[in-house]
Amino acid sequence: MNPILFDSFYVEMQKIGVIKATQITKVDKTNEYKQLNAKKTSLEKTLESLKELKTKGGEISDYILLNDKILATEEQLQGLGVELGNFDAENEFCSVRLSLYEGATEKNISLVHRIKVALEWTIKYFAILVFSLLGLSLAIFVLLKIVDQLPLIKAISNRLGDEKE
Repeated sequence: MNPILFDSFYVEMQKIGVIKATQITKVDKTNEYKQLNAKKTSLEKTLESLKELKTKGGEISDYILLNDKILATEEQLQGLGVELGNFDAENEFCSVRLSLYEGATEKNISLVHRIKVALEWTIKYFAILVFSLLGLSLAIFVLLKIVDQLPLIKAISNRLGDEKE
């Protein structure tokens, strides 16, 4: 998207619904692009100077060192070409990330409705508690009656009673 059209796009996006939160992150890479271009120009001049020195006579060891410097400079230029390739179009110097959050409309809950829901909840869980306690009490009562009717328990309790006397 063309950065010039961003403001009109943002205004149109706001018309769609009720926006609760907006986050805009702008990353401007124009200076980085200019620095890479300046570095590229400097390396190209250095490469031309080194190639001119190559045409002049000298020792073989100097010639080999010069050739190594030329190769290193060409590698740096290739790396810069890749980095500059990230800036394909004119409008890619600046990127803007936009996040919009459109929340649901707020619901107003009346006091009568809140009281009704609280009362329903209270009655439901109170009834569950009462019936659970009633069931537990009944189960304990039945269990105690069964234990009382067992002859083995009576014999053990009689023996214990006899030993104490």
